[in-house]
Amino acid sequence: MPLPLHGTLGDPIRRRVAFRQGVVSDLLNPKIALLFLTLLPQFISPGEPRVQTSVVLTVAFVGVALVWWRVTSWLAGAFRSWLAADRVRTALESVTGIVMIGLGARVALDGR
Repeated sequence: MPLPLHGTLGDPIRRRVAFRQGVVSDLLNPKIALLFLTLLPQFISPGEPRVQTSVVLTVAFVGVALVWWRVTSWLAGAFRSWLAADRVRTALESVTGIVMIGLGARVALDGR
């Protein structure tokens, strides 16, 4: 059952609600489990305790991710009014569109 939507477009939601939605999304995302099951074991030496090392690596990964996303959200908040300007938004959409068309053309013209 999906989470109920809060507010309307443009209305900010409370931080607690946003955090809960993010946690639920991450916990239900099978890609996260696959990442840890496939990526972390290659960093554990045969003589090391597997569970303890896995926990340490997971905590380090989560710590780096939290810092990265927090800094990114602060920067997005700081530049929100600039990014919302019509000229900037139009330029970003144009550049993104050109990149997507270029990538599509590259895939279509690839001779494999």
